[in-house]
Parts: sequence; structure tokens; C-alpha cells
Amino acid sequence: MAAATAQAATACSDGEPEVVIEWGPATEIGGGAGYRSRPLQHSEFAGARFTEMAPSATGLGAFARISDRAMLANRTLSHGTGVALGDVDGDGWPDLYFARLGQPGVLYRNLGGWRFEDVTEAAGIHRPGRTERGAVFADADADGDLDLFLSVHGAPNALLLNDGAGRFAEAAAGFAGNWGTTSATLADTDSDGDLDVYFANYKTVQADDLFSPAERDPRRFAEEDGEGGLLVRPPWDAHYRVELNDGRVRRFELAEPDEYYLNDGSGQFTPAGPAGGPFYTADGRQLARSPRAWGLAAKFFDADDDGDPDLYVSNDFGSRDGFWINEGGVFHEAPDATLRTVSASSMGLDAADIDGDGDTDFLTADMLAADMNRRRRQVPAPTGSPPEGPLERDRAGRNALQMNRGDGTFAEIGRRAGVDASEWTWGVLFMDADLDGFPDLFVANGHAVDPLDGDTQDALRTGALRPRWQDELGAFPPLSVPNLAFRNLGDGRFEPAGAQWGFGTEPDVSHALAAADLDRDGDQDLVITRLNRPPLVLRNDAGGARVSVRVGGAPHAEPGTGTPPVVGARVTLRVPDLPPQTRQITAGGMYLSGSDQLVAFAMGAAEEASLEVVWPSGPRAEFPVETGRGYEVWPPASLSPPGVSARGTGLDVGAGSAAGSLFEPPVVAGRHRESSFDELTRQPLVPVAVSRAGPGVAWVDVDGDGDDDLVTGAATGERLTVAVNDGDVVGAPVALGPVLTGDAAGFIPAPAAGSGYSLLAGVSNWEAPSPRAAREIDPLVWIPVTGRGNPAPSPLVGGPTGVVGPLASADIDGDGDLDLFAGAGSRPGEYPLPAGSRILLQEDGRWTVDDEATAVLAGIGPVSGAVFSDLDGDADPDLALAVDWGPVTVLLNEGGAFRDATRQLGLSGLRGRWNGVSAADFNGDGHMDLLVTGRGSNGTVRPSPDAPAGVYAADLDGNGTVEILEFATERGNERLTAGYPELTAALPLVRRVAPSFAEFSRLAPVTLFDAAGVVPFRSTVTTLEHTVLINEGGTFRSRPLPAGAQLAPAHGVAVADFNRDGREDIFLAQNYFSQPEGRPRSDAGRGLVMKGRGDGWFDPVPAARSGVVVWGDGRGAAVSDFDRDGRWDLAVTQNDGETLLFKGAGPNPGLHVRLTGPPNNPLAVGAMIRVRYPTGLGPAREIQAGSGYLSSNGTGQVFAAVHEPRAVLVRWPDGTETEHTVQPGSRLIEVRAPGTAGRTQTEGTPE
Repeated sequence: MAAATAQAATACSDGEPEVVIEWGPATEIGGGAGYRSRPLQHSEFAGARFTEMAPSATGLGAFARISDRAMLANRTLSHGTGVALGDVDGDGWPDLYFARLGQPGVLYRNLGGWRFEDVTEAAGIHRPGRTERGAVFADADADGDLDLFLSVHGAPNALLLNDGAGRFAEAAAGFAGNWGTTSATLADTDSDGDLDVYFANYKTVQADDLFSPAERDPRRFAEEDGEGGLLVRPPWDAHYRVELNDGRVRRFELAEPDEYYLNDGSGQFTPAGPAGGPFYTADGRQLARSPRAWGLAAKFFDADDDGDPDLYVSNDFGSRDGFWINEGGVFHEAPDATLRTVSASSMGLDAADIDGDGDTDFLTADMLAADMNRRRRQVPAPTGSPPEGPLERDRAGRNALQMNRGDGTFAEIGRRAGVDASEWTWGVLFMDADLDGFPDLFVANGHAVDPLDGDTQDALRTGALRPRWQDELGAFPPLSVPNLAFRNLGDGRFEPAGAQWGFGTEPDVSHALAAADLDRDGDQDLVITRLNRPPLVLRNDAGGARVSVRVGGAPHAEPGTGTPPVVGARVTLRVPDLPPQTRQITAGGMYLSGSDQLVAFAMGAAEEASLEVVWPSGPRAEFPVETGRGYEVWPPASLSPPGVSARGTGLDVGAGSAAGSLFEPPVVAGRHRESSFDELTRQPLVPVAVSRAGPGVAWVDVDGDGDDDLVTGAATGERLTVAVNDGDVVGAPVALGPVLTGDAAGFIPAPAAGSGYSLLAGVSNWEAPSPRAAREIDPLVWIPVTGRGNPAPSPLVGGPTGVVGPLASADIDGDGDLDLFAGAGSRPGEYPLPAGSRILLQEDGRWTVDDEATAVLAGIGPVSGAVFSDLDGDADPDLALAVDWGPVTVLLNEGGAFRDATRQLGLSGLRGRWNGVSAADFNGDGHMDLLVTGRGSNGTVRPSPDAPAGVYAADLDGNGTVEILEFATERGNERLTAGYPELTAALPLVRRVAPSFAEFSRLAPVTLFDAAGVVPFRSTVTTLEHTVLINEGGTFRSRPLPAGAQLAPAHGVAVADFNRDGREDIFLAQNYFSQPEGRPRSDAGRGLVMKGRGDGWFDPVPAARSGVVVWGDGRGAAVSDFDRDGRWDLAVTQNDGETLLFKGAGPNPGLHVRLTGPPNNPLAVGAMIRVRYPTGLGPAREIQAGSGYLSSNGTGQVFAAVHEPRAVLVRWPDGTETEHTVQPGSRLIEVRAPGTAGRTQTEGTPE
């Protein structure tokens, strides 16, 4: 290809010098592909900064006007209009087209120098009488220029073809339907080399604007169809469907079907669905009818990294979003497991690789207020029925940021990222504004009215306001709010940056948001459409080092020729000291709008970098680029179709483990069936489902054959289940023991007379129907599990009076037998007040309450997790507790007496919603460290030491039930987190103290207790993150687990060397579905294995590598080498779900060590083991009974054998230390305590 130099010049009408762009020579990079570049001139300002360009200076004054009368007649028109950005005349400068309502749209030619000229008439675009909503520039006829697609309201959508010089003629494109179209997105969906189009449709006129309230009553238009169903009479049948639910007829308004068209290459389009086209449901059925969903935005982008465009459709009003995975031109609905939680009322969306891992993430916008006072003044929009199973998709009234895991599934992380609430958001855009290598987030906000305003809703409901029904919408106040910007911090989190960047400096009502490099300085400027105001044009004055890239379809052979983008190309810049920056070239896909396709990349301090372009057909090119230059890249001469995708939906990991995984595919080893219990009848404002705490899981030798069997806890009215170990497999789970009078949440093994073991179980009384019935439930029972039949459990005296949770045992007083800690939650109806845990000492087989120790425990709680461990290195068991609404608590054992050393150890400030606790030697120094699980950081509240969250609790109305008021700290003030409707329904006092939503928004929670004359219980939390506590010999140093672990709550935690490299790894049982009604579940986890580095730091292991996927509501977790093959096996329970057993896999089995203790402690609980290697000692390991969350591990231990073990060192529970030589090649060693019968035995390599 001959080198060429092109000048794109624009002569300004006022005689100013023309703007000239000098291009360097073209460079060929193989197959006809090539590039050229030019220098970029830009600001030297450090960071991001935006400057508003006044309409008087730019000439960009056109905007859509809508009168109040028109809005009240058709509320859909208040949703705004869009803008299309792109170079329509081939002069190298992006031009702008603004859609307008009831007026012709306006095309502005970019003259350079931030001046624009209205060329609508000259361009042949002037089309009066059409109501345009959206606009996108894209090459419809593959002739090398940008054509104009228009989303039209109430008439067919339109296509205007460009002649290459910026003059347009309307084409008979084949678009049909007179719908209320919003947004358009284009891509080559069938790999034939041209762009196909999908239009998202909303509704031309909503039923609320057509029918009076009386006419909208379903009893007026629904009638029986003669077959037990209901039908809707005309004209309502065009607007509603009806359902009979509990004897009541419910109506659901229908929107209009979307449109999908295939292009024949000339700009002629053929309807192709969704109905009857290449769209198939998740279970493989072709769509027979197009969904009547409320489409606001749609975007083609490659979500699964297989090279073809997938489709996401954002639908409003709780209608199901569409997520369609493209497989060779055929769209398959993504299974619900692909996306666990989505926005309930999705509006705008955009996609980008937010974390630099090469996978494309995306965000859908909703209406959740960022201003907490405003949020408290609003009534949340309905989110639909809660999901019925763990794999059914949930919907939440907030933005949803979907983080791509790289295996075809996504985790919703919006709350952790800090972008879950951005006001009533329409337009969404990712772009790297500050040029640090990570895409930042921009949103356009506001609405003509705020129909969620609670006080206006009340006034309309009570008759305080009585407008005509046609004018009811106008009774609501306007929602004028600032647009928002969020800076990407590079770790999956964002922080507000609008004020710092000069973005969103004043409140208004904005809609569409699009980007283009309007001044050609190599960064992206912003254009925002507004309601009844001129567009907001923001010049980006970022001064960071950069390169810009435009991927075109052909080179600029001479001035004036177009360079249309290659839609579907993927561009990656690799810069030293920055993450890979990947961008996809898309067309349309913004709310009502389309951005220009130039992409800007950060260069950091580098002078050179490597740019890779992958074209849709698969060819790729890579070449060096220099900082401070803009590049145009064109593809090979021939782009062949890419063919059928081979990757599919990428969900195979959910069905089984990949080759080389740490674990084999799971087997079902138990089933927990939750009892039906209405939590709110026990305690109306309880924020957690106390009745759904379990189940735990324990490895216990129930049949006395010397190996571990697997026992799963049970709910009220059910029985424990056991999967019996048959040597190398576990059998099908069978019932064990009697029917329970309460939840058996926590349980641990205890020696039984003769061979085998019994279970010590804690039984919850939370679900008891009365206080008397609660007192009659034995909180601690001894359940015989060996022998025949199901004998009745024996109660233990002195158990806690509250809900019993974790149990743990150890020889507290050094007399040779095992004593017991019984952790207490709260008494029924009194959550979160601590009920008082108990220490029980065992003397000659009898149990007595240790009054001294129990006194130390008074006021500590509710306790969720417990473990005995020698934390101070003095050879006796100390006690670590996970406390809900409190600190990680440590009681040091001093000669059999406990002392609360929490403050001394530096833990008193580490206050959280702790669930589970485990003790292990994470850094290999021989000291026992701790790991505590909590709620994670992907929740609504994000407390800190400077802004704690907390709870007040007391019986405010004298009815014997404790009311709970949770709060967060906002600008130094405590404010309630529950909504006004929820609180007033449960507590009439709230309405008496704060008669309106506005007054409630400013209410301090303590005011309610003052009004009732009650002194409340109060507790605060400063963190919700799962945390490692490194024992530094007198104090603990806290380290939150990395971001990948914080995406979901965790309860169970198991510690083991899963990959047998000599460093302790961990497993977290994740998620929490047991939320009160109206609160979405926390489901961004699926069980997580984390690889230990050996220094107290951990790295998440992808599911495909670990082999562990647990979709449900994870609870207990316990490990055992049940088949003694030198590999750890993992059992995980799920509330109201299956217990999954993952059998260890992989090469290099470890050394299995089993201890036999004296008769009163045959499992040697409290012993510590270390293995000596040629390189030194491995990490310390303790034998524990009860740890993590309501669970107990097997007592056999697996140690790494990659470096040949030389000896096993044991410190026995009584402090005696022994050392035992390991013979070369041995893979199993059984060690007996001094003074016990038998001798140490070793065996060779297991099968």
C-alpha cells in the first residue's frame, strides 16, 4: 500500500485559520492491514477535568422540548431524546446529530476549534412531523461511510443513507411496526460482513395515560375463558395480561415487542425476530412470541470472549432483562446461573473491562438514590416475587455491576464497587477519563417527576391531593439531580469524582450520554442531552499520557474518504506497569444514543507500548505505538466470516470439575430441608432469618469402624442425616437419630461408651410457639448415633437459655477429659441481645456449669462461631469467638480460668457481623492465627472506624418483643437504614414521631427510644470484611482477605493444604439468601477456594481450577481425608439444599497423620502437629472439635509430601511432646499418645 499523507481541513466562516491534521505515512503490517499516526496536542493538566462548553460559543443549541401538557398526556415522552456522534463527512472530525420530539432532528458539522454548524437542511435530513427518540451512526450499506439510524416513536424506525460527503437520503430499509422505540444497537450478528440491528421498544402510550383508574380495574375487563383461565376483553387486551392469584385477579401491563433485523449488505433489512427468529430459551425452545418487555436500552458486545456479539437488553418495570449468547448467529438465552442478580428496572447499560483482566464486565442502571436523605423520602419500586430456588435469578432495585468471571458467569458487585446507587439513571458510559488505565463510570440522571416520592404518594392515597386522574403524575415534585462520575480505583471499586473533575456541577434532568473526541486531542469528550435545556457539552481536559486508536474499515487514501469503524473489533494496549487495556468497538448500545468509536488508552510513564487489534473474523495484528500519538488502523484486505462459536455459554464449570482441578465433581452427601417459619411473626424487624442459621456439618465416626462419616444438621421436625464412609466412597445419606424439636445447628463428636462416637448437639428454640415452649426445649443434647434404632437424646444440664449455635470442646481444666463451650445467640424475640453462652466442665462423665467462666461470657454475643486453640503458646486451649454485632473475642485460658483478652490483643476495635472462626498457622511460624468470616463488602452498608454502622434494640412498645433499628453513619449523623413503610408497619411509634417521609429522612434513631422512655441496647460495627488475624505473639494484626473473597457473605470456613504445597489454603462457604422479605439475597459467591502464599496472604482460585461450585446458600464447611488417600476432601452444606462432598484430586498425595489419644480424649483433641522436612518445619496443625461455622473437621491430618517428610512432631493435649520418624515413601502414619496401648504405625504410598 502506497504511503499517503492526508490533510482534513475546515475553512471557518469567520475567516479564522483552518484546522489542519497532519498524518504520517502508512505502515503495512501484513495481509493488507496497516496503520498510520499523527501527533496529539493536549492539556498538561494532571488527572481528569471537564470544562462546560457554552452553547453560545459552540453553536450547539438545539434540544427537545416537551410541555407539561404533552408529558401528562404521554409520560413516555418525558424519558428524553438521544444523540449520535460520528464523522459523517469524512473530514476526520466527529459530527453530532440530536433527535428531537415533534421537531426535526438537527445535524451539526464539527468545524474544529469547538465550533459547530447546523447543516440539517444541507444534509437532506430535515424531516418534519416525526417524533424521534434515539439516533445512531453506523455503516448500513458497507460503502465506507456512516449512515443514520433513527429510533422513532409511534412510527417505523428510519434509516438515512449517507452519500459519503455528509448528505443523506431516507431509505426504504424494511423497518416495520409503529412502536415506542428507544435505543438501537448494531453488530454483525450472523457473520456475513454487514451490520444487523436490534431495536429496544418501550411503549407508545402507557395504559395509565389511556384509562381512568376505574377502567384499569381488572374486574372490569377480565373474564373467564371457559377453561379455568382468564381472558382480557378488547381494547384492554392490547395492554394487559391477567393472573388469578389467591382468589384475586392481578393485572400486568404489557409493553411492545422489540425488533431484530438482518441486513442483506445493501441497507435492506429483513425482520428476524425475536419471535420465530434465531432466539432460543435457556431450555432450547425457539421463541414463539417476542417478550412484551419494557425495553430502554440494548447492546451488542462480546460477553463470553468467543469473537461474536452477544446481546443484553435492559428492560424497565421489573420485566425480565434479556441476555442472549450468540452461537454462530443463533441467540440462546443465558441460564439464570449466568447472572444471579440483576437490576429490577434496568435502564441504561454499558460494558467495559473494569479490572484489567481481559474479560468484559457490564453495568445496568436503575433508580436507587445516591443521596440517602432522598432515598428515605422515596418508596422503592416493586422488584417482583423473590426467587424460588438458588439458581433462579433475583432482581434488586439498584444498579447491577456484573463482573465477568471469565467462565461465562458473572458476579454482581455493584455495592462493593460503590456504584449501586446513582439516582434515577438513564445514560451510562464507561471511559478512562483520568487516563490511569482503568475505565471510569459516568451516568446521566434525573426525571421530569419523582413518582417514588413517599409524601406525594401518601397525599394522593389519603385524598390530601385530588388532581384529575390525567394530571396525577404532575402532582409529584421534579427530580432534578446532578449527573455523577465515579473514578475507577483499579481493584473493582469506584469512588465519587464528579466534584473533583467538574462533572455534574449542577442539578438538572439529563437523559442520554455519549462520547467522542470532539477536539481530536486523543481523549473523549462528553455530550449529554437534557430535558427542555440545550445539550451539555463537556470538554475533557485530561493531561495524562495517551494514545488514541480508531479501527477503520479502509485507509484514508485521500482527503475526504471515510473510515467507518470495524464494529466487533477488539483492541488491547499493553503498557509496562499498567494492566492490559482492552476495548471493544461497538455501534449504538447507549441509552437512545451512539458514541463515536475512537478509543483512548493510558500510557502512564511509558514512551512505547504494544497495540493488538483482533478483527471480528479472527485475524489479529500487533505493532508498537508511541505515546502522544493518534492511530488509525485498517484490517486485512479480506475479512472472512469467523464461523460458529466454539465456546458457548461457558457454564460447564457448574456441572463438574475440569481436568487438573483440586477436587473431583461433587456427590450429594446430605440434604437439608428447612422448616416453614415466618420470621417476622417472631420479631417483626429482625434483619436476619435466625431460624435459617444452619445446617452445620461434621466428620464423625458414627459406626465405630475407625473412619470418618459425614453428618449433616437438620431443621425443626427433621432428623440428622449421615453418609457412611465405606472406605473410598461415602454412601447415600440416611436419617440418623430422632426427630428434632428445634434446629440442630451446631454439633460436635464426643466419645461414646465402647467404640464409635456420639454427638453433642445444640438445639435452637427460636421457632418455639411460646416462651414456655421455648423453655421446654433442651438446648444441649447428647445424641447416641452408634448401634441400632433411634434412641432419644439425653439432655445436658446447664445449657444456654438463648438460641444455641456453635459448640466446641477441649480439655479446658487439664484433667484429661473434654469440656464444652456452648455458644448462645439471642433468646426468641430478643435478637440481637446476647443471651449468655456457657462453659460446661466434664467430671467423671457428668457435666457442670463453670460459673466463673460463664460470668466472663456474660454480655458477649450473639455468638456465631467458636474454636478452641492455643493462641498464646502455653499449651492450653484458649477460646476465640465470632460475635455478631461485636468484636472478634478471645478468652485466654490461665490455669483453667478464662480472661477476656480481646482489648489486650488489639481486637476490640475489630467489630463486625462475624459468622465463623477458624484457627490455623497461616504463615508457618508455629503460632496459631485466626480467620473470621463476616458479611463481606458487597452489601448495602459499608462501615468503617470513622463511620460505623450499628444497631439499637429494645422493646419500644411494651409487647414483649425487641424492636431492632439498624443505622449507618452519614456525615457524622446516625440515620436509619430501614425504610419508612417497613418501620411504620411494624412500629406505629415511628409515624407518631415522624409523621412524614421528609421528617423521617432526618430522624436520628435514638429519638425514637427517647420518645418511648426506653434505654436501648446499642452496638456498632466497623468492618464487614472477612479477615485474617496474624498472631504476632501478644497481639493480632488484621488483614482483610482480597477483593475476590469479599463479594458475598461467608459463614463456613475450612482450612487445609488443598494443593499439598506445604502452605495452608482456605475455603469459604458463601452467599446469604435468608433475607427479610423485600431485601434481595446476597448471591455473588459460589464457594471459594483460596490458595495460601505461606505468609498469611491468599489468592482466589478460579472455579475451573478448584473444581468447587456451590450455587446455594452456603453454611457449614468441614474437611477430612475420609478415604485416607493423602488428599483433603471437602464437605459443604447449604441451607434448604444439598450437602456437597468434593473429593480431593490431583497428583502428589500428602502424608496422612492420625493421632490416637487416651481413653477420655481418644481423638487427641487439643494436640498440635508439625512435620519436619529437609527444609525445616511445616505449619502447625491442631486437632480441634468444633470450628468454622457450626461444623467440625475430621481429626486425621494431611501434610504436604512434595519435600519428603522426615519426622512428625506432636505436642499432646497434656503438654507432652514426642517425635516420630517418617520412613521414606510413607504416606500414612498413626501415632499413639504416650501411655496408650499399641504403637506408631506407618504405611506406604496409597493408591
